[in-house]
Amino acid sequence: MKVVLAIFAVAGLLYALHRVALWAEGRGWVYYLNRKPSSSTLGNAFLEIQSMIEPEKRPFVEVRKEEAVEEDEWGEPLAVTIRAEAEGDHAAVRRINLRAFETTLEADLVDAVRPAAQPLVSLVAELDGAVVGHILFTPVMVRDGETTSSAIGLGPMAVLPELQRRAIGSRLVEAGLEACRELGEHAVVVLGHADYYPRFGFRPAAEFGLHYRGPDFDPFFFAAELENGAFEAIRGMVEYLPEFENA
Repeated sequence: MKVVLAIFAVAGLLYALHRVALWAEGRGWVYYLNRKPSSSTLGNAFLEIQSMIEPEKRPFVEVRKEEAVEEDEWGEPLAVTIRAEAEGDHAAVRRINLRAFETTLEADLVDAVRPAAQPLVSLVAELDGAVVGHILFTPVMVRDGETTSSAIGLGPMAVLPELQRRAIGSRLVEAGLEACRELGEHAVVVLGHADYYPRFGFRPAAEFGLHYRGPDFDPFFFAAELENGAFEAIRGMVEYLPEFENA
């Protein structure tokens, strides 16, 4: 009888620990302990980043514990086609952002930015005729006292959850950077994580004298030259479109 009671006690304890773990993961605690930092999107104060810096503020672009794009490519890369977003893709892009993120914030942001951003680089990843991923690049202003210059910001980016970690996000970033270069853009910035963006040529933006909001964001703010020497003439505080800041 004692053995049976002991088995039930252990089972009850394991169940209780499991429920606590699920609750902690829901709060984001287990995520920080057991997972790598997210790779994802934008000129973005991600929820993960902003929660570490300013817990009381909601970020204007968020990536939460359910990633919008892969942390690293796992499994066989998928043979997707990367192309410019067409008007007929808007509904599919919205569905992807709604699936990839926990709220409508990113989906609403993409819809709001499309008519406001010039230049705008908006690409989709297509698999077997279906749109499965999306990336957006929009203009940013860089202010240094009375001097202003321009660059372009990466994000939001999203991939359908079931197809993440299959190199789709990497393909979108690479194609997006090349599209920005073809438009004549000289530099790109992104708010993200140090284990992901350096593979695409990004370095800490502070090395170039670029900052977003304040020094607390420096560890998460990255920049890449699309033209050699671009940052010799670009430095200061980076400002995104009002749609981002007001989201």
